Amino acid sequence: MKKLLPAITICITFLIIGSAIANAVVIENPLKYNTLTEVLDSIMNFIAIISSSIAVIMIIWGGIVYLTAGSSEERIKNAKKTIQWAIIGMAIIWSAKFLIDLLAWILGKE
Repeated sequence: MKKLLPAITICITFLIIGSAIANAVVIENPLKYNTLTEVLDSIMNFIAIISSSIAVIMIIWGGIVYLTAGSSEERIKNAKKTIQWAIIGMAIIWSAKFLIDLLAWILGKE
């Protein structure tokens, strides 16, 4: 018991000092968003922009491969698949963003 008494005293002291400091210190929000919805919307916008940029790069790459394929049927087929999947990926990302925004509008969140 004698060994626990200093530890208990220190813990109680820190609790008292901590509660006094917590009442005196005001921590401001470092983010420019106030709600979790705004943070998630910002993250979704960032992901949409990055993935769209990657899709555009892949479409350009597919076009370059298509133009330089010559008579190679395999390279032409790979170029068409690259362009096709890049467009499908972009459509999925933007339709997901559209559906989230539509759902938020229907529920009256915006």
